[in-house]
Amino acid sequence: EYACEILFHASKVIYISPDLKQQAFDRLFKTKRNVSDISSYEIKSNVIPNGVDEYWLDNVYKNKVGSSRLPIKMIQVSRLEKRKNVDVTVDSVYILQQKGINTHLTIVGDGTQRDYIKKLVRKRNLEDNVTMTGFISDKQRLLELYRTSDIFIMPSKGETFGISYIEAMTQGLPVVGLKGTGVSGYFSHNEVGIFVKESDPQLVAEAILTINQLYEGMSNNCLMKSAVFKWDAIIDKYLIIYNDINNSKR
Repeated sequence: EYACEILFHASKVIYISPDLKQQAFDRLFKTKRNVSDISSYEIKSNVIPNGVDEYWLDNVYKNKVGSSRLPIKMIQVSRLEKRKNVDVTVDSVYILQQKGINTHLTIVGDGTQRDYIKKLVRKRNLEDNVTMTGFISDKQRLLELYRTSDIFIMPSKGETFGISYIEAMTQGLPVVGLKGTGVSGYFSHNEVGIFVKESDPQLVAEAILTINQLYEGMSNNCLMKSAVFKWDAIIDKYLIIYNDINNSKR
């Protein structure tokens, strides 16, 4: 209740994604507030994304070859924690392999589920299909991994933004994520990839195959849409809001 009062008395409220804004509205107005409350809150609510590091936009990769060849090369860059659902990604690889579709997954990151993921890879007999690099801080090395991959996957729950999606998009990689979280609200259906309705290996596997069929258009869209996440443009939006507040108090 105290947090709600802070939001209602704020001059402006900024959300980093459309989904976070919707979640906030759902919680704020599920009980007591009336229509006028909703209208006044909507007016002062703004959605402004986080920006991607300039390195990625300075090194946009426009020479992506369509992913019609095999194996389909996928990459997940994330912490190895339960909510990141790396096991879901591994199981989607298993499903595709069982169907005779050759794939390879590179997992970049470290965390509490490292040993669990390693055991899962062995259990699924995917040692030749999954590479775990550990955490990588070198942007150049990560850039090379993106450029030698076809699809970025991170079906994580509770993702507030997920800057890795945007990094991958600057390299022409369509993405697979979870609908209603992270950056999903910034894009239309099948525009830059597929955001599945739940973290289910079968749904992720199906998304991978669909992307593979629609690859060229999605890849080109990724390059165009990633430019929206440039810090200079985002800072300008914040300055406009700041000046509006400042001017209203004079």
